[in-house]
Amino acid sequence: MKKTILLLLFILLGWCKDGNNQVVINTSLPKDSCVFPYSYVNDDKSPRYTFYRAEGSNATQIILHSIKYLRKYKNKKDFTNSAEMKYFENQSLIFDWVIKHKVSKTTDISVKIGLVGDLMWIRNNWSSFLDTKVPEQMRKADFWFGNLETPIDKNKKVKSFFPDYFNYNSDTALLSSFSNLAKSSLFKALSLANNHVFDAGDDGIAATIDYLNKQNILYSGISKNVNDKSYVTFTENGIKFGFYAACWGVNNAKKLDKSNYKLNVIKGIAPFGKEQADLTEIKNVLKEMKSEGVDFKIISIHWGAEYETYPDPQQIIIAREIVESGADIILGHHPHIIQPFEVYFLNGYELKFKNDISFKDNYLPIKLKDESNKPRKALVLYSLGNFTTEMFTKLCQTGILFELNVFRNEENSIDWDINNISYLLNKRNTHPKRQHKLMLIEKE
Repeated sequence: MKKTILLLLFILLGWCKDGNNQVVINTSLPKDSCVFPYSYVNDDKSPRYTFYRAEGSNATQIILHSIKYLRKYKNKKDFTNSAEMKYFENQSLIFDWVIKHKVSKTTDISVKIGLVGDLMWIRNNWSSFLDTKVPEQMRKADFWFGNLETPIDKNKKVKSFFPDYFNYNSDTALLSSFSNLAKSSLFKALSLANNHVFDAGDDGIAATIDYLNKQNILYSGISKNVNDKSYVTFTENGIKFGFYAACWGVNNAKKLDKSNYKLNVIKGIAPFGKEQADLTEIKNVLKEMKSEGVDFKIISIHWGAEYETYPDPQQIIIAREIVESGADIILGHHPHIIQPFEVYFLNGYELKFKNDISFKDNYLPIKLKDESNKPRKALVLYSLGNFTTEMFTKLCQTGILFELNVFRNEENSIDWDINNISYLLNKRNTHPKRQHKLMLIEKE
C-alpha cells in the first residue's frame, strides 16, 4: 500500500514539474546575433505538460510522467516560440511558390518518387483496410519510401485485443496491400531505424528482413554485420538514388545492447539538450554516396519529439548541417503528427529566379552552400505524420502522400519538382470491432 501511494505521489510530481524551456544558441555566431534558430527568446506559452518528452526515458521514468505523456498525446503541443512560428510562416510562402513555379525540363530523364510517414500496426481488418483510391494515387509515382515502424513476423502472434500496445507485430498485408498492377510492391525502400525495431526481438528483425527481401523491398537502418554498408543504392531511368536511415535510439536500450544487429543510431537528434548531435556517420555516408556516383541522396531520420506540431529549433540547425553535407531530402519520422516543411537553396540556386520580381520582393529564402558548388535545392520534411496507424486523435490519424518528380537537366544536374500532396485519414468505423480503413481525404 505504501509503495502504491509513493508511486502515485511521484506521478503527480511528474505532472506538476516544468518541462525543458532551454534557449538554443550557436556559439559560433556573434554574441549579438539574433538569427533564428541560432538565437531566440523562448516566449512559448504552451501548457507545462506539453514540454514533457519521453524520448530517451526508461519505462520507470515514463510511468512517473504518465499523466503528462497522456495529456500531451491527447491534446498535442500546438505552439512554439514566436520566432519559429514567424520563420515557418515565411517558409510556407516559399514552399507554395516552389509548388507553383515548375523548373523547365530539358531532358526526358526523370523519375516520380513518393514519400510517406510511419507505417504502424493497425490492429485489425488487415486484408481489406485499404481504400482503393489510395493505391490508385500511389501508382502515379514510380515507387515510394517510408518508415516501417513495426516488425512483420509471421511466426509471432499479431495482437488485436487492446486498442494499442507498447510492442508491435503486424500482418504481412500491411505491406502487401500496397502493390502495383503487376503485383509488385509500391515501396522501393523502407527505413527500419526506429524506436520499435526491437519490439519482436532479433527473431522479429530477421523475419521482417526476410519478408522485405522476398517482396524486393530495399531497407536501411539495421544490419546483421558491422561491416555491411549502412545505406542502399539503385538506379532508375539513368538517375542513381541513395537511401540511408537512422534513428535517435530505441525504447529499451537493453534490447539494443544484447542484440546481434547493428542499428544506425545518431546521438543528439532526440532528446535535445542532453548531448551534442553527432552527425559524423551521416556525413560519412553522404561522402560515400558522392564517391559512388549517387545523384539523389535521401536521408530518412527518426528524430524529434512526439506529438509536437513544430520541430525543435535544434532540429533546424541539424537539418541545415545535413543538407550542407549533401542531402537532397531529409525524410523525417517519429512525432506521429505532420510538421512543417522547408526548402533550402544552395550555391546560388535562387539566382535562377533573379528576374522574377514576385520572388525577389516577397520571399526570404534560406541560402546555404556545400562543397559541390553546384546550384541545387533541398527539401526537409520534419515529419509526414502517420501513414498507417491505430492511434487516437485526428492529428495522429492523418498522414501525407508526398510526390516529387526528380529529373536531370541540361547541365547534367539533378533537380526536382513537387508533383502532388495528398492527405490521408486512418478511420475507424463505429462497428463494435472498430475496423480500420485508410482513405484519401478528398479535396473540396
